[in-house]
Amino acid sequence: MNEKSLIPSIRFAGFTDAWERRKLGDLAEFRRGLTYSPRDISTSGIRVLRSSNIDEDSFVLAEDDVYVKETAVCIPLVEKGDILITAANGSSRLVGKHALIIDDKGKMVHGGFMLLAHPYTHSAFVNALMHAPWYSSFIRTNVAGGNGAIGNLNKSDLEEQDIAATSEQEQERIGSLFASLDHLITLHQRKYEKLLNIKKSMLDKMFPKNGELFPEVRFAGFTDAWERQKLGDLVESVPFKQYIASPEPDGKFEIIQQGSEPIIGYGNGIPCEDYAKITIFGDHTVSIYKPQKPFFVATDGTRLLTARVLDGDFFYFLLERYKPIPEGYKRHYTILIERYGCFPSHREQKLIAIFFRNIDHLITLHQRKLEKLQNIKKACLEKMFV
Repeated sequence: MNEKSLIPSIRFAGFTDAWERRKLGDLAEFRRGLTYSPRDISTSGIRVLRSSNIDEDSFVLAEDDVYVKETAVCIPLVEKGDILITAANGSSRLVGKHALIIDDKGKMVHGGFMLLAHPYTHSAFVNALMHAPWYSSFIRTNVAGGNGAIGNLNKSDLEEQDIAATSEQEQERIGSLFASLDHLITLHQRKYEKLLNIKKSMLDKMFPKNGELFPEVRFAGFTDAWERQKLGDLVESVPFKQYIASPEPDGKFEIIQQGSEPIIGYGNGIPCEDYAKITIFGDHTVSIYKPQKPFFVATDGTRLLTARVLDGDFFYFLLERYKPIPEGYKRHYTILIERYGCFPSHREQKLIAIFFRNIDHLITLHQRKLEKLQNIKKACLEKMFV
């Protein structure tokens, strides 16, 4: 590294000096985890931290956490500000994952497949440094795994890794920034997950359970029993081959595929115009998508489903409630049409559809906020470290 390369692209005002070449081991002590035997396990005592205590970039307590007797612990306890690192795991993609411990959660120790970084300097800076672009390359280079082998990260490789660090004052400013970003990301992640759980719960409560004709929760003024019908008698599969298209640079209409990322591009030609009544069903993935404008489809793995007697939006949520659980790579439409579903009067359908559309709108808003914050963090990591 020359001096110019030791200056980050973006930094706080007042800091102009080049960063210094260091070893990661100069910034933190890396500690191996506790090895214990089954006879050391207890119903209480010292909590043993494992890879399940790292959720993405956050430290969490898990329901299945293991405890050991205090007499079994022969290494230092985990402290607030330490960084928990997955050092070995059957899934190589988890190796190197780490999280800053920001709260005092009682007596804890890290387990044998983990490492612990005990920073000598600002812990939030060290944690952010270990999210900078160099770290991903370091993990790919130093972690072996695959073909049944357990991926493993060596303590010495971390300690000897070349990095660049700045003054303690700038470290503190950078660490505080990333700690704030992580806090906001965690808040929006929790709000997003809470809304997903609310929606799942309300789908269970606002549609009748199997064999029943009355939902547990409904809007005031509606008391009639719902109608129960086999989905094969209710659902119509619309011919779709005329709507298969490939993305074009100047395409105008959405091209939909099955799966979690439905829009693969935009195409031209004569799209499906009857979108108001149609829900797109992924025959292999059981994904569902409600188009809001004329569209094309990408492959024959999708089915265009409609139920002419139902409100189009309500039909989408009915499928979300009664669709089968994915069973590997198979045709799920044949399973779907053997199931039964219930539906109420058209007026109640409209209200239910509006209710769930509003929840979906809130979910989308929080998802976008979350993605925006994650992108801001990624950009800052690329620009604020060298």
